[in-house]
Amino acid sequence: MTAPQLSLPHIYQHYRDLVAEWLPKDGPVLKTDLYNEEMGDIRHLDGVGLTPERTTYVEYKPELCATMQREHPDWQIRCGDIRDLPCEDGSFVAVVDLSTLDHVKPAEAGRVLEGYRAVLRPGGLLILVVWCTDQHKRNGKGWSPDSQYWHSAPALRAELVAWELLLFREFHREAENCLVEVVARKR
Repeated sequence: MTAPQLSLPHIYQHYRDLVAEWLPKDGPVLKTDLYNEEMGDIRHLDGVGLTPERTTYVEYKPELCATMQREHPDWQIRCGDIRDLPCEDGSFVAVVDLSTLDHVKPAEAGRVLEGYRAVLRPGGLLILVVWCTDQHKRNGKGWSPDSQYWHSAPALRAELVAWELLLFREFHREAENCLVEVVARKR
């Protein structure tokens, strides 16, 4: 018997709980991508501390950056790729990646995580949710197999060896697929 499909509200509740529990109360934060903000699904993060005054967003689509900047002129939005962050080293107390790493090939995950470490201040936190699977690549389910990747949980853990791992937990498993929550501190 297969597990029931995990609904987006359920996933977003996990995002909210994770960010609410771990996000430092003060200091600048980097949030990767503007997908949920664009779709209007950001309400699930209301009240967790990702305020316009302290949050910088990195989004790779120039047209989305421009649209969101027009709609939210008080937001700090930088157009760029998480594989080469357009941010100064040591700028943030936290990096929040809620399934953005899923759009990077598993072979590039280490490069992204090193970039996250670089932009964090000493002791800064990475708050990450990533799809993992026992398969190499996700197929179907509404995503292009060329842009949505599922990572291997053991490979992801291995990429995090330079970090102090505070949390590494599967919060949902459907057969060979799961979501993994990670909180790691920059050493």
